[in-house]
Amino acid sequence: MRKIYKYNLFHNSSCPVILTRTGKIVHVGFDPLGIGSIWIEVEPDSDMVNRQLYIVATGGELPDAATNHVGSFVDGQFVWHIYE
Repeated sequence: MRKIYKYNLFHNSSCPVILTRTGKIVHVGFDPLGIGSIWIEVEPDSDMVNRQLYIVATGGELPDAATNHVGSFVDGQFVWHIYE
């Protein structure tokens, strides 16, 4: 059975998440409390793996390992970009 998990994002950081290898990112934005978050569709009974997300502001340096853009969101005057 598939489920949706939510992870909070922290600006200008990397964010390790433990989820299924096939976890599909479905949305990046704010939760009802105004916290930057990412929602990922997972299959909880599948093998879990560590995946690394990177949160970078417009104009910020991208780590070499940040190769796959998965979403962006606006926070006031900033735009944050999420990479895996």
